[in-house]
Amino acid sequence: MTLAERLAEFAAGLEFDDLPADVVASVRLRALDILGIALASSTSELAPSVLGALQGWGSGACSVVGSSLTASPPLAALANGALAHGLDFDDTHAVSITHASAVVLPTVLALGEAGGHDGRALVTTAVAGYEAMTRLGMAAPGEFHARGWHATAVCGTFAAALAAGRLERLDRARLTAALGIAGSFASGVIEHLEDGSWVKRVHPGWAAHSGVVAAGLARGGFSGPATILEGRFGFYRTFLRSEPDRTPFDTLGKEWETLRIGFKPYPCCHYNHAYLDCALALRREHRIEPDSIEGIECRVPAGEVPQWRPPWWTAGSGSTRIPRTGSATSASWRLPAGSSTPWIPPHGSPMGSRDGSEYDSATAVSSRRGSPTVAGVPRGRSSPTRSSPSSATTPGERSHPTGWRRSSGPRFRWTFSTTSRRSWPRAGLDRASRKTCPLSQAISLG
Repeated sequence: MTLAERLAEFAAGLEFDDLPADVVASVRLRALDILGIALASSTSELAPSVLGALQGWGSGACSVVGSSLTASPPLAALANGALAHGLDFDDTHAVSITHASAVVLPTVLALGEAGGHDGRALVTTAVAGYEAMTRLGMAAPGEFHARGWHATAVCGTFAAALAAGRLERLDRARLTAALGIAGSFASGVIEHLEDGSWVKRVHPGWAAHSGVVAAGLARGGFSGPATILEGRFGFYRTFLRSEPDRTPFDTLGKEWETLRIGFKPYPCCHYNHAYLDCALALRREHRIEPDSIEGIECRVPAGEVPQWRPPWWTAGSGSTRIPRTGSATSASWRLPAGSSTPWIPPHGSPMGSRDGSEYDSATAVSSRRGSPTVAGVPRGRSSPTRSSPSSATTPGERSHPTGWRRSSGPRFRWTFSTTSRRSWPRAGLDRASRKTCPLSQAISLG
């Protein structure tokens, strides 16, 4: 049995009574979460372009969140999916690195409204989509992003096709065909990281739209390859040049990945959340004021280094950039969502230099006062053996921040760490002065 056939069999046989109560409750809460985010996003800078496109394409049976517009199921899924991801506030499955709800729920809600399906059918269908999408990403964790693909977009297309087909009660063969068709529709690259453009925001909507179309074609008898996932020219070999790990698919119907999808406490990339937790916890414990901060240094895993690349200050990429979100939180102790103007620290403030950041590809990044030269940033994923031009010459050695401004008043340097305490010591800091906080942070007096 191919992987597509296994997913089709799972979805076709899934019934509401098969779902644990906590899974049902989780999906209901996710629906409220996504609708609320989409509603907030409908007043954001993204909305006019999305809604304006629909106005030229006619009306339909489905609602578009936050507007009086209606659209056909594929176009409603497109618009609502884009709005759901527009603030970068939608939930995330960490292992697969996918935003499942922004794809699955716009698909299910559009077709559910158009077809008059009840809530039990919508919940069951959503779970089928969640369980498929997360496992597609888990079969190659991190590999899609490493090769420039947005896992939400490419894995989401299959999940949307499966969910749409399940809601329309396609049999196993037609569901398999829908997945086969979806493989030719899957797309979405992360080149937006280079200039902060908006295209990432539409990826979940495009995946939802493509899945609805794939299921519709399959319903009419259109065929698609059953080997679309693991085949010679299938999804994983074509996109990643590798074979998928089949292990995650063995737990379908036994373990519920839906419950492992995390809600976001902050409207930004989930990679940033630990550092924002640190900033807020330090403020609570030490009553630090923004103007007493000289600099913030975050130690990050090598795989997160691309999150530190410019442009940090554009609306399109700022929510994924730790220097922007960390500085914004430290300056105001809150992180605004959906601002029409990118948050930029005031000139002369402790975090006021756009170019005041350095990083070491092995362990650390620093956002600091002044205007030093930005360290060179390697393209793609970083390696502990690669260091930036301004970092130490020994491969993997840390680059220590220099040139911190001094003042007559007390100043703070922060080190936020998601690694073990053993990685904290660095030159120039007195270990005895370091105070620990609840979330594996270090703070030192300047």
